[in-house]
Amino acid sequence: MCMMLCTGRFVASSSHTTDRVMIGFTALSKYYFERSNVNTGERLAFTRCVSHFLEDKASRSKLGTMKVNVAWDESDFQIDVGTPAGRHEYKRIIDRNHQLGVTHMVYGPRNTLHSNILNDTDDYKWEHVLWFSLGEQIREGRFDPATDPIPNDILDMVHYARSKNVSLLAYVYPLCVHWSKFPEAWVGGWTDISMPGVKDWLLSTLKAFIHKTGAKGFASDCGYVNDAPDNPRRYSQWRAWQDIIKALRKEFPDIIMDHRSSAHKWGPWHQLSGSYDEPLSGDENPETYGVPIASLSTDHVAADMLRQVNYKYAAFQLIPAVRIPGFMFHQTERTADNGTSPCFYEKPCFNNNTRDFDLLGYKYSVISNIGTAGLNNVLCMIPARDFKEYSLFPKEDLHFISKWLRWTDEHISYLENTVPIATLDMANLGSVDGTAAMASSDEGFLFLFNPNLVPMSVSIVIDESIGISNSSRQSSWVLSEIYPRSLPNVSFYYHSDAIQVTLEPSSAMVLSLFKQINVTKDFAGARTGVVGPAGKEVSFQLNHPTLIGDEAISFNGVQCSKEIDDGRDDDGNAKLQIMFGDGSLAVSHAMPLGDQLPSSQNTGGKFSTTFEVPISVFIQLMERENAYPIDWQSAERFATWLIPQRLLAYIFIANPDDSWSLKAKLDGESVTVHKAYNSRGVINGRTFTGFYLDLNELEIAPDVSYHLELNLPHRLPRGAFQGIFLHNLETSLTGNVTRCAIKTDS
Repeated sequence: MCMMLCTGRFVASSSHTTDRVMIGFTALSKYYFERSNVNTGERLAFTRCVSHFLEDKASRSKLGTMKVNVAWDESDFQIDVGTPAGRHEYKRIIDRNHQLGVTHMVYGPRNTLHSNILNDTDDYKWEHVLWFSLGEQIREGRFDPATDPIPNDILDMVHYARSKNVSLLAYVYPLCVHWSKFPEAWVGGWTDISMPGVKDWLLSTLKAFIHKTGAKGFASDCGYVNDAPDNPRRYSQWRAWQDIIKALRKEFPDIIMDHRSSAHKWGPWHQLSGSYDEPLSGDENPETYGVPIASLSTDHVAADMLRQVNYKYAAFQLIPAVRIPGFMFHQTERTADNGTSPCFYEKPCFNNNTRDFDLLGYKYSVISNIGTAGLNNVLCMIPARDFKEYSLFPKEDLHFISKWLRWTDEHISYLENTVPIATLDMANLGSVDGTAAMASSDEGFLFLFNPNLVPMSVSIVIDESIGISNSSRQSSWVLSEIYPRSLPNVSFYYHSDAIQVTLEPSSAMVLSLFKQINVTKDFAGARTGVVGPAGKEVSFQLNHPTLIGDEAISFNGVQCSKEIDDGRDDDGNAKLQIMFGDGSLAVSHAMPLGDQLPSSQNTGGKFSTTFEVPISVFIQLMERENAYPIDWQSAERFATWLIPQRLLAYIFIANPDDSWSLKAKLDGESVTVHKAYNSRGVINGRTFTGFYLDLNELEIAPDVSYHLELNLPHRLPRGAFQGIFLHNLETSLTGNVTRCAIKTDS
């Protein structure tokens, strides 16, 4: 229960309305989030209270989930839309968003018809791209959207986007006001927007801009609040900004507001009128947030960071799911391969790192976004600016992204209750993390993630830990896996039962839990559309085998036999085992290189293994090269997420240090051990992701035996070295079910 106590007024020469005061009462659950020690019942009550005051509820019910491409993440500021070539390139970004089903874009290209980077006054030299490139003129008082016409070239781009069902958001800096009109507002390096004249000017300018341009919202950054604790104007600035966005929301209920800068510091009440909190809770440059969990995939690094941040938003700040921000894919590195910064200050650039999409890592990122922030899908670098990357991008990958974005619209009633699974840690090495998205009917979805390079098992209890209420104590649920495999109706559970699953290395999994009425009847029957790992067996525990009737159970037409397994422990449970064929050319993601993994107790030092790379690996890589024939350049080899047809062997060490030295010998000959960085130009310990061997460079042949010796750093943390794993492989999937059995112990 949430009660609003009062709003008060100070009676003096003028009145002042205070902020609301809330008192809440809740029944506590038996679970506390592991990191924050916040009770899950307390979080539920608090977020429901906050959600009551959100001011975009009607708009969201009409628009569906947010699908926003923040185009600065593909470095759209490099593009000069004041030229025909620039306009053509930018329309390609809009076209790609249309194909993906993205509905909004933060629009921030440069436009030399209206602005010049040399005239910028902000420290980061962004002013020339603000306000659809009119930012400098607005700050200088040379352009007023209330009285001056919008240039036709700007309106043409707005109209083109609208013809593709994409709406444009303007990038704005609240601190860049009309300074000559308000010189007194510039206080200590900040614009004090709490001054009545400044606040009124900014609000009226924002309103006029929307009316004149057809913009559908704003991305705001850089300084609407000087949040230094000793700033005496801190609250008044915060209140002024709240008044501005509240007024905007009232007049334009369907706009999207993407708040950045210090937005992540203020908690849930800061976003009542906005759309979502700050993605990654800070600057999304790869060199800024570092490497929370090492990977050769830049999208994996960003996705792990996203899940860590969104765990904190949910479990520490108690942000409702409807305000937790997504971050899909990654921001393209703005630094050049030689470490220079060609796109800042006095050096405009045009085509730095335009080809940067992580073809093999992006799916993990998509599921991480949807699993933690499915109501606010914020897309970053998309394959559009580079023509080859745009034109050759596989249709099945376009379909994957657009399908999952549509899925969010179809499952809003589940996603609005997304919460971290209380019994799991946030994204971290050594464990599985995950979220639950359960509707009010106590059924829905589980999103699980394994950031480790080895398989990890997890046990999840069907109760309040995943958002299922105690009112469903007498219910039962059927379990299906919907990603990465399609395995419908593979087990059933009662309240308080434990689901036990194993995730393959560096992977995501999506499970569904829906109630069933009759266990025996609902579990029987034929399953179609089943897809699993080629040449492998999958199994699911059946906790209540005596409830399985005699009716036929089949997968893709293969009927399940019922067998007694004499080797099983007599625990009263059973297992459903499904065997998939087509194993002769099967490949698994993150296959270990060699005949053994290091001991979990190892502390580094010497390690050796004998290995063969099967022909199936080379076939998959060759097929990918034929399907995605990009003309990769030599400099792009430094980005380990590019050139997806090459074969890399990742020497995985938790929390690697680029000051370490690793040496390797292949069949007794010294070979190069490469260092990897999550950056195209910032080469330092903060962006370091580890060591790898380039097996193409070493001319490794299929089905030939090799002996590899490694000299690792001594005194590594116990178990930090997990092994050597083949990178750029995807698990082979098939619908060819060859066998199915239900095995019991009696």
